[in-house]
Amino acid sequence: MRELMASSDHFPVSFEVRLEVFRHQVAGLSRIRRWNGACDVSVAQHCVQACDLASPETAGYALIHDIEEFDTGDITTPVKNTMRSLGIWQRFASEIVLPIRRRFTLLAGLEWPWPEGVIREIHEIDQKLKATEYRDCVDLSLVRLSAKDLAEPYQDYMLPWSATKAENVFMERAQNVLPSMAKCDAGDVRERSHCSGRLIEGVTDKHHELIADAQAAITSLMNEACQTKLRLAELEQAFKTRQEQHLPTSDDMKKMSPEQREAALQLRAQHSADLALQSGMRKRLAFIECEIAHWQERIALATA
Repeated sequence: MRELMASSDHFPVSFEVRLEVFRHQVAGLSRIRRWNGACDVSVAQHCVQACDLASPETAGYALIHDIEEFDTGDITTPVKNTMRSLGIWQRFASEIVLPIRRRFTLLAGLEWPWPEGVIREIHEIDQKLKATEYRDCVDLSLVRLSAKDLAEPYQDYMLPWSATKAENVFMERAQNVLPSMAKCDAGDVRERSHCSGRLIEGVTDKHHELIADAQAAITSLMNEACQTKLRLAELEQAFKTRQEQHLPTSDDMKKMSPEQREAALQLRAQHSADLALQSGMRKRLAFIECEIAHWQERIALATA
């Protein structure tokens, strides 16, 4: 959780846009099972339970502490540890995980970077929930952990929720504990809409606000898509260069000196890191394209 300590800025959008963005993300989280599918508890349920166990100051952060897993999937701790040992995790976290988490922190109206006390509290809750899930909901024919790998579980027995319940309860909590998700009154929406530019004839003030924010979201997403495509092109060039240089096989490495073997291992680790990064960026690009289409459709509906 220490990688949450980073710089911040402001990301203002309307209540309607925030609600729609969160709804889309949470619908995905409610259908992703934890423990790489070996547990019937969804990521959305896990986040709600963390929220309910947290202090009032931490509840909002706890609700969104795994928000990026709709994009990345639930990466298990052993996989994360392997990625760390290969030098992959830090880059994956800084270029894939943290930008998503930061975006939703700002959309939620919470402080970025996260306060250190909040990070510590969520980590403790997370570990106890992990132990409780392992005791009550994990298929032990698929996963086996020793007692030393687990914290003390919570006493109450945990039952998995349906995807529908997880999604609905998450959205209820969001409007209770996330500062920017509390419903604003009609006067606030009207006042902001008059400042958003030229009004479109026949369109309500509420829709003017939505259109302006949707256009801003599309611009931001298109800029991100452009940067992502540039990074993917750089990775493709790096892969091509390595192909020409011939990545060493295990048999090749047996014939090398210790120094050559160390350099070869570093090259293979970098190649693995770049492959993971490429996969994540391709998924992100596909998501961005879907989001742009979604906001374009919203504008079309608002102006119809």
